[in-house]
Amino acid sequence: MEIRQKREWVKSRLGNLNRKQVHLNTVSAALTFALILGACAIGSGAVSASSDFVKAVVGFYISLLAVRSLLFLGGYAMETIRSRSNSNSLTEESTLPLISVLVPAYNEETVVADCIDSLSQQNYPNFEIIVVDDGSTDETIRNARMAANSVKRGIPVQVLGQDNAGKASALNLGIDHARGDYIFCMDADSKLHPGSFRHGMKHFSSNRANDLAAVAGRVVVGNQSNWLSRFQELDYKMGHFQRDILGVFSKVSIVPGPVGLFKKSAVQQVGGYDGQNSTFAEDTELTLRLLSYDFKVVPEAQMIAFTEAPTEMLAWARQRYRWSRGLYQALTKNFDELATSTNAGNSVLLLFLMWEQVFLPVLEASLVAMVASAFLFSNLSTEMVAGLIAVTCNDLVLTYFASQRSKRPFKWIIIALASRFSYSMLSTTWKIVSLFEEWNFNQMDWDKLQRNGMTNSPMRRA
Repeated sequence: MEIRQKREWVKSRLGNLNRKQVHLNTVSAALTFALILGACAIGSGAVSASSDFVKAVVGFYISLLAVRSLLFLGGYAMETIRSRSNSNSLTEESTLPLISVLVPAYNEETVVADCIDSLSQQNYPNFEIIVVDDGSTDETIRNARMAANSVKRGIPVQVLGQDNAGKASALNLGIDHARGDYIFCMDADSKLHPGSFRHGMKHFSSNRANDLAAVAGRVVVGNQSNWLSRFQELDYKMGHFQRDILGVFSKVSIVPGPVGLFKKSAVQQVGGYDGQNSTFAEDTELTLRLLSYDFKVVPEAQMIAFTEAPTEMLAWARQRYRWSRGLYQALTKNFDELATSTNAGNSVLLLFLMWEQVFLPVLEASLVAMVASAFLFSNLSTEMVAGLIAVTCNDLVLTYFASQRSKRPFKWIIIALASRFSYSMLSTTWKIVSLFEEWNFNQMDWDKLQRNGMTNSPMRRA
């Protein structure tokens, strides 16, 4: 089949997504693990053949990580200084613009009422809530209407329904019904910190407001009940830390689905969310499209959403598989626009994303395979041990700074140490499986995780 035909076939399949479980292609996964085992053998031979080669590879990798870490730390420092200088609060209640809050929902009967309740506790006086039920087969729409009827403070609440067409389509329907000039998008399984709207809106009245299209909030895992959920919270922390360097240039690449504030006119100008469901990461795709139009996207650490993370390995694997493939799809779809943009910052952003999401995971997996092979075949050299220690120390230093907003930052250093030799390796391998399947246009379907709700108040984790 020709490449063009394969792409059209993929688009046709993605355009008719359903809510089945993700089908993890065991053949491609087996091939990926076979490649890793092959890398182990090659690595073992390289170790035996030349210690100079090992020194060169390990030294190159550590040098890249050192430069990367310095960039992250510099971005963190600059964004921290900038956020403190922009700490002005919105005080003129009568002039605060209307925000339309969009909550797409599919089979969220257990959590949608809590979501609406968290919105009613916002300390921002001028907003409306629009819940869009995307053809749920449970009691989501009924529970949403019951919760809407019990909302106090006179907050307007609309509960809309449509046939199942995907999250992007539901969000576009919400935008069509939104009365506000600003839209806040969140997931039905999330809860918001009470001050989120105020912290987000201050950016649209700051000196960065010119061409500002969106503000990306911070996601916090609200159900940190086991090691897997804590590892995911560490993932979020490191992602927010990485985002700071992009925030310096107003080039944040992902406005997360649970917590994103947009200027409605900017979203409409670029065509709204991708209603054709050509990606599995509609939030990333829209963000990259906004950037390709030379709009600005900035971060806000105090605009916080608490989300429910998977606590079982299979559910985690399904979710991360979909996220990884969706990110690669969003990059592919917007690649030409970013690469050929007259804004040099977009080209730099594209190189950064390619490095972080494609080359770094492959390089890291290859080096892990080399170390593993050397260990198995008793060829583990001093250089490799030193390199492993250096990489681990690099992780711990970044973790310390990334968790400065936490009450117990040293706790996360211990978690990072455990993650380096377990979760991180598995996550990297899974990214490569996703990349391999996306490269081969393997079929996948949209996945729906079971939600249990966050039983304890997550606000203390902010």
